[in-house]
Amino acid sequence: SEFFEEALDLGAVMMPELEDPKTRSVNMVQLGLALTDTELDPPIQALIIYNSNPGSIAQNQNLVFEGLRRKDLLTVVLDHFVTDSAQFADYVLPPTTEAEHLDLIVPWGTRYLALNLPAIEPLGEALPNTEIFRRLARRLGFEEPYLYTSDDELIKTALDSDHPYLEGITYERLRREGWAPLNLSEPWLPFAEGSFPTPSGKCEFYAESMKDYGLDPLPRHDTPEGDTADFPLTFMSPKSERYFLNSSHANQPRHLRAAGEPRLKIHPDDAAPRGIESGNKVRVYNSRGSIELTAVVDDATLPKVVTMPHGWWASLLPGGSSANALTPDGLSDLGGGGAFYDAKVEAEKIA
Repeated sequence: SEFFEEALDLGAVMMPELEDPKTRSVNMVQLGLALTDTELDPPIQALIIYNSNPGSIAQNQNLVFEGLRRKDLLTVVLDHFVTDSAQFADYVLPPTTEAEHLDLIVPWGTRYLALNLPAIEPLGEALPNTEIFRRLARRLGFEEPYLYTSDDELIKTALDSDHPYLEGITYERLRREGWAPLNLSEPWLPFAEGSFPTPSGKCEFYAESMKDYGLDPLPRHDTPEGDTADFPLTFMSPKSERYFLNSSHANQPRHLRAAGEPRLKIHPDDAAPRGIESGNKVRVYNSRGSIELTAVVDDATLPKVVTMPHGWWASLLPGGSSANALTPDGLSDLGGGGAFYDAKVEAEKIA
């Protein structure tokens, strides 16, 4: 993704002059807060969810569900399945799959751009996300031409860059050949001589520029949120479930059978004083919610740390909660990312 952002020179192909400074921006990490904030003026009254499943992947899950249950919130979900988010939708619209629509596949751990050509015509009433938004713009009476740009033209515009990485890569070439490597030097060692995107050009362990944001110029560890006396365990949900991809496939019967049941790994030093043994049903909880899991007692985790695999849907677990029922919706100090691993919990045997 870093290759693609630089290669497309996004500042050139976007249209900053069209940005309305009055338009609010909501960080998805705090979606639950935004949907339930009674003092937000005006409140969020409509939500369109596509290419995501916030009911599964957003922090403070129970607050997200509370927001999605609002009677005065119009929720439209574009998805192939009735996800945990789609269960709250007023309308579920069928988008196309990659077998049915045109798409530009950007580098993700590779050096190659690829053009995804549809193999079949869209089935039923399925439409590409882009076409759904074009039709929505038309029904809303918007007249700006760029709202009706075709998928072909969107890809051509993205490739119309003078960045050296994209030299010689055209839409016509991709249609003809299917894929093309980015124009990178051989060997590709972008930081062999420094050239980091920092004021000094170096990898900065001490970053003077952090002072401008009121931050410590040295990396430091902040104590995770929560009262450690009540919630002494750190909860983590790594992507260790081999049969899911993020929250995808977690609703597929074959994948669920292969995955078995979600398990909580807990160190023997933490299990013993709580009377927990492998195979016990346990409740993991904090002030935001709780999850019911089967315990696995071993030293695969550190003491004071408990883990469960990422990706399980709340609707398919006992109690209707998954990992993000426990995660906080606080933001990281600079990037505004989610503090997923600042979750503090307690665990108890229930059976």
